Amino acid sequence: MIEYDRILFIDAGTLIQSKIDEIFHEPKVQRALDISSNRPPNTNGDPLPKNYVFAARSDNGLTGERNHPFPPLQSQFFSAGFFLIAPSPALFEYLLSVMSHNHQFDPRTMEQSLLNYAFRRFGPMPWRELHYKWSATWPNLEDLGAGVGTLHEKFWSTGPPELQRLWRLQKDAMERYYASPAK
Repeated sequence: MIEYDRILFIDAGTLIQSKIDEIFHEPKVQRALDISSNRPPNTNGDPLPKNYVFAARSDNGLTGERNHPFPPLQSQFFSAGFFLIAPSPALFEYLLSVMSHNHQFDPRTMEQSLLNYAFRRFGPMPWRELHYKWSATWPNLEDLGAGVGTLHEKFWSTGPPELQRLWRLQKDAMERYYASPAK
């Protein structure tokens, strides 16, 4: 997908509440970070790209789950259900190399663990924190009331009843739209 400057990955279990186009204009994702000598050494010998962009939101599962404070706290790990990345062949090679290491990350949560290892806060390519207005994991009514743009949860099976009801309403509206012959 290198034909794109930036890609915003949004997990299929995400309820989009508002326009989020402006995320591409955030200063944290405009400028690529250069890999320089002031970064921690790359101890695994993985081929680091010259520069990169990777930004995400802290995982609220680590700061109280459904009872997380608002504004939410930052944590060491991010949710792989919502992240912004600048694709490049060098970054792809780096991720393939990281993937080949045994026991560096939990294979049961493959992409989440792989990405959190590859972009670990204290590693050679740390991730940047997006503003909390863009996304919430373990969402609650306070996130909704504050206008957080996307809520990441498996609403078909869990979550606050009010958010599950909102998800069902939006899902039903989408299904009606796509079932309509006049789209």
